[in-house]
Amino acid sequence: MSTPVVVQGTAVPVSAPQDNGGVSYGGAAEVAATNHVPSKTGCKDPIFAILFYVNIVAIVVVAGYYGKDAFNADSASSYAVYVQYSTVG
Repeated sequence: MSTPVVVQGTAVPVSAPQDNGGVSYGGAAEVAATNHVPSKTGCKDPIFAILFYVNIVAIVVVAGYYGKDAFNADSASSYAVYVQYSTVG
C-alpha cells in the first residue's frame, strides 16, 4: 500500500457522524414542503424588445426598397469593378 500524498493546507479532523436530531436529509421518508414562488414570465427587457422589432421592420423596408435593383441584369455589371479590386490583395 502506498503512502498518502501530503499537500499544504488546513488540516480537517475526521469525526464520527453527527446526530442531527432524527431528521434524515435526502431520504424518501421525510420530504419538507417548500413554498415555490413561480418565476416572473413575460418580457423582462421591453426597451430591447421594441428595438428588436424596429430593427426587423427596418430590414424589411430597406430590402423591399433597394432589393428590386438586385434582380435586374444591369446591376451585376456595375459591381464588377468592386469585386475585382476586393479579390486583389
